[in-house]
Amino acid sequence: MQGNTPFLPGVAWKTRSYHYHAGKNSDNRDSVAHDPRSEDAFWEESYEVAATRAREQLRNYSVLSWMIDKHLDFVATFDIQFMTGMDWLDDWLTELLEWWSKAENFDAGKRYSLCSYLRVNDTQKVLMGDMGTLKMADGKVMAVVSDQIGNGYGRHTDNWFRGVYVDPLTWEARKYRVLRRNIQDGSVSNDFFDVAAHNFYLHAERKHYPNLIRGISPIANSINSIQDCYEGIQWHLVKMKIAAMFGMVLFEDKNAIPNVKIDDDTGEVVQEEAKAKYDIKLNGVNALSMERGENLQIIESKVPSTESQTFYEAVTLLALKSLNIPFSFFREDFTNFYGSRGALMHYLRSCEAPRQSNIEFLNHHLKWRITKWITDGYIKLPRGYDVRKIRWQCVPRGFPWWDPSKEISGIIKAINAGLMTPQEACLQTGTNYYENIEQIEEALNWAKKHNVNPIWAQALQEFDTEDTEPSDKDDTESRGASSSKDDGKN
Repeated sequence: MQGNTPFLPGVAWKTRSYHYHAGKNSDNRDSVAHDPRSEDAFWEESYEVAATRAREQLRNYSVLSWMIDKHLDFVATFDIQFMTGMDWLDDWLTELLEWWSKAENFDAGKRYSLCSYLRVNDTQKVLMGDMGTLKMADGKVMAVVSDQIGNGYGRHTDNWFRGVYVDPLTWEARKYRVLRRNIQDGSVSNDFFDVAAHNFYLHAERKHYPNLIRGISPIANSINSIQDCYEGIQWHLVKMKIAAMFGMVLFEDKNAIPNVKIDDDTGEVVQEEAKAKYDIKLNGVNALSMERGENLQIIESKVPSTESQTFYEAVTLLALKSLNIPFSFFREDFTNFYGSRGALMHYLRSCEAPRQSNIEFLNHHLKWRITKWITDGYIKLPRGYDVRKIRWQCVPRGFPWWDPSKEISGIIKAINAGLMTPQEACLQTGTNYYENIEQIEEALNWAKKHNVNPIWAQALQEFDTEDTEPSDKDDTESRGASSSKDDGKN
């Protein structure tokens, strides 16, 4: 040892030191420098261009539109089920929810129902990072697009960041600044109004980074790939149209001997009589007359090539990863049944976080609306019962069974083994166990009223018979055993 430096014979210690390669710049890749700013600051610089590019691709590229719609199908469709323990209250809350969910009662602009608003809300979160919802005094909501939340031109003051007034210590949002939109051209004006945080809900994408004030689009890292695919397809279409437009190319050799005719009597060269140089029939039988030294080639379009198609699929696969969408959703023939099933199971697991974000949005607004119903006298709760004791659950829309007979059999076995409850099984299909039982009872009563005995009801009757017969037998055996014991005692 020499000082604190280990001795390596024949090699300088500096050349053998170990470090994180990611912490060293190299000529083989772009050099980067440390930037201590928050991720919010980076997104603020890129927001306008990235959001504009995302909206442009949504207008013109069907793949991006499909990606977002497929994402919403799994994470933004819910059934709300009340569980207060009082049937009359559950029914009344369900009726009020259905009334409030209609466009004319939910949206201040009377354009969106609760279901459609949730899809639009989540679409804006995917495209632009976030979207605001303003709670109105009459119980309706008003959509506030991401670009309407801002400080306003020339109003960058302390504790304000992109239209959010935050606590300097905790970064908690205290107020939001909403910029008005011009009706004539739809642009954002410099006129604004401030809203208290409890009257405003910011539906934002905040994964991966702590202390984010605004949201960051989850497809920000794939927008370039999506645009590259779109532009590449457009150029390949141009090449294909050029090939179809011209169709053929005629080559002529200027040095070739032309077609001639020799006079039999004199032996002199006589030029042939003038005639149509080309005779092309596009309908029916095709024929072509050509001069000597001329050659014709048909333009064959091989656009896009197999390699280009493979490359586009690879780039599309990378773009789908930004929303965790399996490639088998995009190309149904990509894998077999079991591969698709496995991909679906992994995708459903990845949907839990975005689903929870939408459930929090629904819970927030539903609690606010129920409180208003109680205040306005639409709901009269029992003594000692308030909105904090009202329970409900937002159930994601169930997924159809692949093989109903096998899956139902497996569910029944799992319930019998205590591995699953009937309530949990119903949640997986997007139904409510208690509502199912009530509707089955209603169906049975209706069938009995009309002297009809459905086949499925016969199975229930057999179940009841099997359930009662053993008990009667047990009682008989029990009475017989008691008599025998009494006889023995006597």
